[in-house]
Amino acid sequence: MATKDYYEILGVSENTSLEDIKKAYRRLAKMYHPDKNPGDKQAEERFKEIGEAYSVLSDPEKKKQYDMMRKYGGAYAGTGPFTGGFGDTGSFRWETLKDEDLFGFGGLGDIFESFFRGYGGRTGFQEETRAKPRRGDDIHLNMEIPFALSLKGGKAIVKVPKEITCTTCGGTGAARGAKVLICSRCKGTGTVSYSLGGYAISRTCPECLGKGTRPKKPCPDCSGLGFTRGIKKVRIIIQNGIRDKTKIKITGKGDEGLSGAQPGDLYITIRVSPDPDYERVGDDLIIKRTIGLDEAILGTAIEIVNPYNKKAKLKIPAGTQPGKKFRLRNMGVINERDKRTGSLIVDINVHIPKDLTKEQKEFIKTFSNRR
Repeated sequence: MATKDYYEILGVSENTSLEDIKKAYRRLAKMYHPDKNPGDKQAEERFKEIGEAYSVLSDPEKKKQYDMMRKYGGAYAGTGPFTGGFGDTGSFRWETLKDEDLFGFGGLGDIFESFFRGYGGRTGFQEETRAKPRRGDDIHLNMEIPFALSLKGGKAIVKVPKEITCTTCGGTGAARGAKVLICSRCKGTGTVSYSLGGYAISRTCPECLGKGTRPKKPCPDCSGLGFTRGIKKVRIIIQNGIRDKTKIKITGKGDEGLSGAQPGDLYITIRVSPDPDYERVGDDLIIKRTIGLDEAILGTAIEIVNPYNKKAKLKIPAGTQPGKKFRLRNMGVINERDKRTGSLIVDINVHIPKDLTKEQKEFIKTFSNRR
């Protein structure tokens, strides 16, 4: 069984005082708070784990039970230190759970959630009248787009690997003409429970995977699951001026839901390919241009074109030094979201000739400060 080590999550030991547990929680919660990490899915999950760990370790009774679970595990019979059950609610025997029986738990966090929600008198097998709908999983993808598309915007197609309702059985999981039966293990509820004295552990039924039904003969294409893994093309709109690492949410384009529930959402992180001519900094664009030594000394004028094909004449004054930057306003990124246009910054490089004749070298010396 995959377990969560709440002590490791908070970075504390079993002997850490309650006050130090609180300090560790406050520090980590502040670090991973969603407001400080907008759009960061990993930080959001970490924040939830930190809250879950603190809810257990900050409560003396829950912490005591958690420590006993860590010490004795889930296959302990109701004799010895566990006789009488958690909270002395009466004798019981905790049956040994096989690997297959742990399907759908998601770790000790889900077990404890069932424990503590039922704390104080919930006993026996809890039966529902039907399987509960379950929202489909969200899908997270990275999508690379050309630099020009990020500036000008447009339409794009993203290929999404996802669960697709089986076209052969229509999602029932049954072979053609076969009956769909109520699951004999969960009696159609989609969940099974174990009585633990004053508690009941509920979990997804491992036989029907939470659907509450099972086909008498499974569909040959989806093996009775009701869905297959496939590629779904999704058309998305790229807003002009979109930045690298921007996250786009497309509602309802994730995995299919269970028992009629809503599908999950699709989250796409946009990665912008680098451009050989332009570099983007915020809403400004940087372009490098090289001029001759004579142009730098005497001055000149050059034509500049931005990615939107807008042209401008840039006057280079006499005596311009290598590395000099000129700003052309309203020639940068057109940012539709912020209703602004950045600048085009021209970074000047001066070409210094390597092979000079003796006469050319003598001529250069005539206006050098050196004697």
